[in-house]
Amino acid sequence: MNLRSVDIATKNALAAFYSTASSLVLQEVALPPAFDPGTTDVVFLAVGGHCEVYIDARVAYAGPDRRWQAITRRPEAPGHARLVATCPDFFSALRTLAHLLAIPDQSNTAPPEQQHRQAWLQKLGLSGNPTLDQIKKAYRRLAMMYHPDRLVGAPVAQIKSAEERFKGIAEAHHGLLSLR
Repeated sequence: MNLRSVDIATKNALAAFYSTASSLVLQEVALPPAFDPGTTDVVFLAVGGHCEVYIDARVAYAGPDRRWQAITRRPEAPGHARLVATCPDFFSALRTLAHLLAIPDQSNTAPPEQQHRQAWLQKLGLSGNPTLDQIKKAYRRLAMMYHPDRLVGAPVAQIKSAEERFKGIAEAHHGLLSLR
C-alpha cells in the first residue's frame, strides 16, 4: 500500500474502522528505497486521546534523513514495534506518516503541521498569532454555520458543499490546536 495514493473514501473507511476498534493495522505499507525491507505493517493505536503510529522495529533505515535516523534509534516497544509519531487524531497520523515516507531529508523545514498553519488560519478566518480562545471562537462560529445537521431541507448540493467546508474547518481547528 502506498500511503500517497490512498483516496478520500478509503481514508474515511480506515478512520471509521480505527474509531470503532481504537486500532488499525495497515499491512505491507511501501517504504522508500533507503529502508530494508521494502514494506512493513503500520499500526495506529488510540492512546490517551491521541493516535500513536508504530512500525516494525526490525525495519532498518540507511538513508540521510535525520528524522528517520532518530526514529530508528528509539527503544523498541512490546511486540517488536517502534513508535514513529504521536498525533492528535487518525488523519493527522496518516498525513504525518505519509509525509515522513515521501520526503527526503529536509531537517531544516518545518513539520507538516507548521507548513499548513497559514491555510488553517485562513480557513478559520484568522491571521497572525491568534490565542486559543480566538481559535475556539472562530471554530464554533463557523461550525454552527456549516454543520450539515443545520441544513435540514436544503438542496443536496448545498449540504455536500457544507460537509466539505465543515471537514476543512474541523481539520484546521484540530491542526491549530495540535500546534499549541
